[in-house]
Amino acid sequence: MFQVAQMLSTGLGVPERDTVAAAQWYERAANLGHIPATTLLADCYLRGLGVPKNTIRAVELLEVASNFGDTNAMDLLGDLVRRGIGVSRPAPNELLSSFRKLLN
Repeated sequence: MFQVAQMLSTGLGVPERDTVAAAQWYERAANLGHIPATTLLADCYLRGLGVPKNTIRAVELLEVASNFGDTNAMDLLGDLVRRGIGVSRPAPNELLSSFRKLLN
């Protein structure tokens, strides 16, 4: 599922790029617990690729993936927190704790 989503997202190995179908395949894989798919689905929601732009849904997905140790999700979520997009800004010590997790 994940590979199909990747192919559709990039247009490699398929007749044409299809972000709607890619998002659907990422969702299927994410629902089965595929963490990288969860992170990439969140990115789809952040950028409005194949799904309506929805920062709140993206943050929910990034939190799930981050809790499973996905460093890409942690990075994206940290950037959103830093910019105050889709989440309330935590206290500086909470931010520092989150970024320390990323380093470990």
